[in-house]
Amino acid sequence: MKVSTQSLLHEYAKKGLRTLVLARREIDPKMYKEWEQRYHEASTQIHDRDEAMMRVQDEIEVELELVGATAIEDKLQDEVGLTISQLKDAGIKVWVLTGDKTETAVNIGYSCQLLTDEMTHIELTEKEHHAIEKKIDKYLEVVRNLNTETNYALIVSGDALIHISHDVKHHLAQKVHGVTISLICSSLKLLIHVRLCWPVEYLLSKSKN
Repeated sequence: MKVSTQSLLHEYAKKGLRTLVLARREIDPKMYKEWEQRYHEASTQIHDRDEAMMRVQDEIEVELELVGATAIEDKLQDEVGLTISQLKDAGIKVWVLTGDKTETAVNIGYSCQLLTDEMTHIELTEKEHHAIEKKIDKYLEVVRNLNTETNYALIVSGDALIHISHDVKHHLAQKVHGVTISLICSSLKLLIHVRLCWPVEYLLSKSKN
């Protein structure tokens, strides 16, 4: 069932649909009461509240039984594509930060005209540091062989974003100096949204104003 569900999620995401995975777990009442108390304490912390709440949430979201998956169409608001296109024409950089799967995020990127067929995609979706560095080296070779007027789409998953070090982003930024970059970050958790700027702001600061 897991394999078939993964396949369905992939197909849904490619169509730009919002996906939802359903799972369940039976919890002993005593265990739940103890967990509820810890969650309440975390939610009332003055410092690092979000981190504390996520840690407690992770405690209970384990050993889940997969039930299935569903998807819905979530259309863009009227004239979103036109608005983003005009912002880009005015030289304003547009970022897309989303918790959606990468396939869904890319589909939405095309729908809102942030991405075009003329762009060269730089996709960083690996989960390990060395794999990300290897992928960056590959794309740097492509960048070196293309005209600096080429437009690029930098598509980064939440897993990859965590492992992008200062050295890696500095190296990539130096090599893509003078090109235009559109950014899509997918599969982001809440705290990654909050801390996003440090790995990518430098990259975009080196792209064309």
